[in-house]
Amino acid sequence: MQLNKIHSKNSFDMDVLTPIDQPLDTLEDLTRDEIDSLNDWHGHFAAKYQHVGNLVNDRDVL
Repeated sequence: MQLNKIHSKNSFDMDVLTPIDQPLDTLEDLTRDEIDSLNDWHGHFAAKYQHVGNLVNDRDVL
């Protein structure tokens, strides 16, 4: 599966990103299909790119 310019652009529109001063989305409201899709994307990118870090909420860092 390959991202084209439309997918890439829409993936980073400001209205779909969590504002920097807000907590990260916990994804608890995802449906089973959305979780399966997310896992598929994770596998796709994990096979292509090295893991370099994790996103964490500011309040979780000490």
